[in-house]
Amino acid sequence: MVQLRFRRKAGWEIARELDVPVSTVSKHLKREGVGRIWRLEEEQAPPRRYEHGAPGDLLHIDAKKLARINGVGHRIHGDRRRKNRGIGYEVVFVCVDDYSRLAYAEVHPAEDARSATRFLKRAVAWFRSLGIEPRRILSDNAKCYVSKPFTALCDREGLRQSFTKPYTPQTNGKAERFIQTMKRRWAYRYVFRTSAMRAESLRPWVKHYNHERPHRSLGKRTPMQRLREYRQQAA
Repeated sequence: MVQLRFRRKAGWEIARELDVPVSTVSKHLKREGVGRIWRLEEEQAPPRRYEHGAPGDLLHIDAKKLARINGVGHRIHGDRRRKNRGIGYEVVFVCVDDYSRLAYAEVHPAEDARSATRFLKRAVAWFRSLGIEPRRILSDNAKCYVSKPFTALCDREGLRQSFTKPYTPQTNGKAERFIQTMKRRWAYRYVFRTSAMRAESLRPWVKHYNHERPHRSLGKRTPMQRLREYRQQAA
């Protein structure tokens, strides 16, 4: 239960995934000191700040579940009593370059081996289209990332796999921060009437993130500006 909590899952989500009562989940999480999601920040060690020396040296990969849309949700209308239940989830896979912060993202029906493998194949192709040769990827130990199709693709593409330690999402912090920004600036910021409308809007938003949105960690430059500067210095 604690491991699921550290993946930012709500109590009812954990109960559904483990097929146990919500009350059981609540008691266990309280006993472990993570009864509230915000307490996770207190439990986590300070982030280890690092940056690899070149684009493609390390790609951070992660995924975020989003509830499928069947009408306007409570994050927009504000009434948690009006919920559309039983419509399931879809997953946004993200891939962030450690050096430039350039990001690639796609919506998939599930966090499974097939979806993760398809995503990685297209992400690698996208980075290569920008002249970036991926060499290593970092992810958690979710089943989709240790599956045979995913690891076989890594071998074919010459990608070395690394994994975060359990309960330490901060080691994959660049993907985590991108997901937080994605939720605030895209997924929960606009009113989407359907899941398809939300999915169609992801690519334009990611393009804005890469080309127009300044990053404080990059000295108020955009990821694409950081990449161009690297090319100029390497020329």
